[in-house]
Amino acid sequence: MFRLAPFLVPETVHVQVTQVSNGSAVLGGMSDDKPVRIVVLDTRTRACQPMSKLLLERLHIEKYRFDVLARTGQLPFDTVTRGADPPDFRVQYEDHFVGLDASVVALPQRRSAYRLFDLFLERIREDGRDYSSLKGTLVAVWFGGGSGMPPRRTDLQLTQELAAMLSKTTIDRVLMRKVAEDISKTGFPRTFPPGYPIFQFPDNEGGFVVSELEQTSSNNEFLGKMGLDCVLQTAVVVDGPLVMSEVLRLIEQHDKPEIDWLILTIGGPDVDGWSYPGEDVMFELVSSADLVIAFHLKRVTVHRWSTGECTELQVSKPQPAR
Repeated sequence: MFRLAPFLVPETVHVQVTQVSNGSAVLGGMSDDKPVRIVVLDTRTRACQPMSKLLLERLHIEKYRFDVLARTGQLPFDTVTRGADPPDFRVQYEDHFVGLDASVVALPQRRSAYRLFDLFLERIREDGRDYSSLKGTLVAVWFGGGSGMPPRRTDLQLTQELAAMLSKTTIDRVLMRKVAEDISKTGFPRTFPPGYPIFQFPDNEGGFVVSELEQTSSNNEFLGKMGLDCVLQTAVVVDGPLVMSEVLRLIEQHDKPEIDWLILTIGGPDVDGWSYPGEDVMFELVSSADLVIAFHLKRVTVHRWSTGECTELQVSKPQPAR
């Protein structure tokens, strides 16, 4: 099923491969001979129920414990008690207790975009128009050049314009199915035939593409009320420096005398229970070869939520000034 919208790629990035799995589409590429990933579609998945930050941190370390147990047959640590914040927890490691903190390596702007999109969908529902011509379809919406942010709560004009466009949209379902069949046999065409449902907002502020809805839906509440599903499509370029800058920021934030061990989860859920499969690619770009500097932390572990893989970063204390 075709559902990828246009997106911008920096001139220095050379796209090589595409990976579509687990609700996400990721382009692989190179920039200055270094690997990059471009997340162009990332359908959120419900990983757990909404929960407090405290419970979410506990969930992250228990997932880490389970994954290590499954891979090695041994628990990485035993007794877990709540810490004094800092640390988040105190755990029994070997024959003594250590302070342990848990945090998440994420793409904050992308998660913010999805929260704004939720508000955007609420306004579409409240608009009260008739969208019956799109029943049983998936509408993938993008903003800006494919990497823009949804409108904020106070920006009603764009919402009303999109609602009007959706209510007036008619689609040729026979053509859509034929194009989908051709893509499955021969790949994507250079241009799509006239009449294929790809639409631009006024002033090129974004657009949307319509395709037939699969049996599973990313937004069942919206589907149940509207008869169609609507997802956000926004592209983001992810490379090693971006990932490591976020890792180093978190290390600096948690580098306190009370904390001995920091576990950083990639691809884990947020407090609303949503996970973002596209964030998974950040694990591939973590550099475990480079030393990270910390005054107090003795150990930094990066954990991949989806697969249970882990990597240990080399932690070194700052060298005294000469």
